[in-house]
Amino acid sequence: MRLVITTLHFLEFSSLYRFVRHRLFHSCLLMLAAAGLLSQTVHAQFKFRQTPNRQDPGALSLFEEKLLWNDFLQARSVGKFLLTGSLRYRPSGSPSTAYEFTLDGDWNSFRHHSRLRMSDERGTEFSREIVIRDNAAFLIETTDGCQREVAIDGEDLSAPLIQNLPFTWNDILMPYLSWTDVVYIGPDRYLGRPAHKYIITNDSQEAPISSVVVTLDEDYAVILKSDVLDIDDNVLKRIRVSGFKQFGDEWMFSELVWEHRRSRDSVVLKVTGFDLIP
Repeated sequence: MRLVITTLHFLEFSSLYRFVRHRLFHSCLLMLAAAGLLSQTVHAQFKFRQTPNRQDPGALSLFEEKLLWNDFLQARSVGKFLLTGSLRYRPSGSPSTAYEFTLDGDWNSFRHHSRLRMSDERGTEFSREIVIRDNAAFLIETTDGCQREVAIDGEDLSAPLIQNLPFTWNDILMPYLSWTDVVYIGPDRYLGRPAHKYIITNDSQEAPISSVVVTLDEDYAVILKSDVLDIDDNVLKRIRVSGFKQFGDEWMFSELVWEHRRSRDSVVLKVTGFDLIP
């Protein structure tokens, strides 16, 4: 049994990622209820440790905190995948807008290639394609049947992908997960799961994003929540998983939410299909 989630990077989905946990399962079902309780008990050989009370995890040791974070980073190399769903933009005080959503790509330890296709309620279609390698980003543009790569910077990654929709490549790819200044904060709980929080800090002191607090599941090393902070430690955006679902042999988040804390707008992705491609 495998548990798969991308930080929509989560969808770097995240943003999207195959998270394979090599554990001994005696139960073949895992369901996380949106209310935050396990609806099915999973008996597993937990990778990091057995604690007397799974609902109240203790702090990790120095070795364990590094192991959990490294396991999370390695699991981002999901390989080839296809994710489908619906995206809904909910502006504060205004009617929501819905989009059909498809993300396919090939993510390995050297290169992340992603293609996003969306269509709005009027049937207008949009397509965007990007490659991340060597800590650099390149848009793929097609002209007269020929493809070329165009280098882009952090400002381009934070620009809306579609007019009137505050949804960016940063939301999907979460490039901050590659920052190297990582500090373990301590234990936490999320969705009823034992979890642990880390803070990753931007090397650039002039960037609008100063740091990010990441919450990882203790047992599966998958990202559950991410708080993007400004220089004054105010939360600019919160990205959170609100449930999981099984698609074939794979487990994937069933809903992912981006909350814009200042404007009170939100973008919600509901996943309807997920496949790993051999």
